Amino acid sequence: RAAALVTKRNPVRACSRLGPLTAVFPHAAVVRLHLGTLLLWTGSLQKAGDQFRLAVGDEPKSPYARAARQFLSIIPATGTK
Repeated sequence: RAAALVTKRNPVRACSRLGPLTAVFPHAAVVRLHLGTLLLWTGSLQKAGDQFRLAVGDEPKSPYARAARQFLSIIPATGTK
């Protein structure tokens, strides 16, 4: 639901909904994957990579970790933002 709120004019709106979910569900790969995707979309490569790595670490055999690994394979190892 939070991902549906993202717009080019106000991407923070969606991130502000997903960010707090990481405190409620600290080991949910699905939350980490979606937050990472939104961060990637806004250009926050380092933060996105951090979230993708957490998704992989939290649930390494899940489909969310598989998607996170795919993102990690195509973004630079270190972000610019």
